[in-house]
Formats: sequence, structure tokens, C-alpha cells
Amino acid sequence: MKQTILVMLAKGLKDDTIARRLGISLRTCRRHVSELLETLGAHSRFEAGVIAERQGLLTHHPAPLPAPVPPPAIEGPVAAPLNTPVDAAHPAPDTARSGPAAECLACSQALPARPPGQATGRPARYCSPKCRSRAYRARRPSGDATKRAGA
Repeated sequence: MKQTILVMLAKGLKDDTIARRLGISLRTCRRHVSELLETLGAHSRFEAGVIAERQGLLTHHPAPLPAPVPPPAIEGPVAAPLNTPVDAAHPAPDTARSGPAAECLACSQALPARPPGQATGRPARYCSPKCRSRAYRARRPSGDATKRAGA
């Protein structure tokens, strides 16, 4: 840990950057830097970097990373890659408008069809901003209306 901090210190990194990269607290990083300065007999961070370079302490050899674990096998149907062209004879089903979400949650009217350019994303739940506000007010506890009126 201290050798890693020494290498970063010699590169001119600040304490907060070193702490963030190593995942330690700023106070712990400052304590390590102080101990390094004292051990090397340096009066400044720059001098510590120069001393460490002269003594050959900056040849940092990090521990080798463990071998990557292969992902588990996926059972069942596998989705096609994103860059696969859509077959015109078998278009993908429009899941955004199927089922109970095809009507406004506030007034139960049918939701308008999406424009062709907006075929992706979260499906609409309300037919208008007015219905969304009405549904929000209906969900709010009744005490909120009195607090706002009295304020």
C-alpha cells in the first residue's frame, strides 16, 4: 500500500486523488504520506519523490490480477445481438402497448400511439400531463393539502 502511495506521490498526485484511487479515506492517505516523508527523511512531497527515485523505490510491481471468470452459460432462448437487422416479415412485438398499460392510469382512456421515432424507452402511463397531476394528487395523503393551504 505504501509503495503504491509513494509511486502516486512521485507522480505529483494530491492526497484526495490518491485516496480516491486506492479506496481509502483522506485521513488514512495523509497518515501514510506523513509516515513516508518521515521514513525517507524528506521535508516535502517533491523531495520524497526525488529520494524514492534515487533509491529505486519507484519500480512498482503490482500483484497480478486473478484470471477472469467466464460468464455462466445462459439457458433458454438467447436474444439476438443489437446490430441484427429486424426481419420485416416478423417484426418485434410492441410490448409497450400490450396488456393493462395501454390505458391512462388516471382516466382509463386509451393512450395515444407513439410517434415512429419514439419506439423505445419507458411506455407512457398517462394520456396527458393533466392526468398525471390528477393521479399524483389522488395518491397524496389528505394531510398534505391542508398543510400547504395553511402555510
